Amino acid sequence: MNEDEMRALINPRTRQSKELFNKHFSEFPDDLTLIVLKGHLLVERSLTAIISHYAQPSADLASVGLRFYQKVALAKALVPSFIFIFPQEFWSFVDLLNQLRNDLAHQLESKKLEKHLEAMRTMFTAHQKFLGWDSYPTDEAKLKMLISFWLGMLDPMEAFVHALEQSKVYNADLLRLSQVLREECSKWSDEAPQP
Repeated sequence: MNEDEMRALINPRTRQSKELFNKHFSEFPDDLTLIVLKGHLLVERSLTAIISHYAQPSADLASVGLRFYQKVALAKALVPSFIFIFPQEFWSFVDLLNQLRNDLAHQLESKKLEKHLEAMRTMFTAHQKFLGWDSYPTDEAKLKMLISFWLGMLDPMEAFVHALEQSKVYNADLLRLSQVLREECSKWSDEAPQP
């Protein structure tokens, strides 16, 4: 796959994600709870898309009912680490976003919320210095920037995983291998002790 083909694969995904982000983040006031919940849903959507590339087309991932932390663990295990530009920072952000969501979704007054917001501020400051971002006065604005940045990383990653999975070539040797496997499995069960 050449560079132009890769851009053709990435751009529609990036465009769709940007449209979703703009739709859900520009039409409501700066409310921390809504920002966290909607950001969490957008990140989860991208993680699900990454995981789905490794599943069979007939798989119904929604029926499995994977929780967010399970999707994170699966994506972490499936995605080659070399495609992440900042692997540890990304997973730290996803973990922090999930902690914030849990703080806001499960308790009216979480005792951990301020600690998690402080971690978010620290993360924002590190990104701000590295990426040259402007200073933002509110936690809501800082969190929107972090969500936007990491969604911008997730789309190309998802497109890359898609390209990797599409480029796998299955040939007749694999079909013959599956036949041999079935033959060996049937021999095993024929030779196994009977109850």
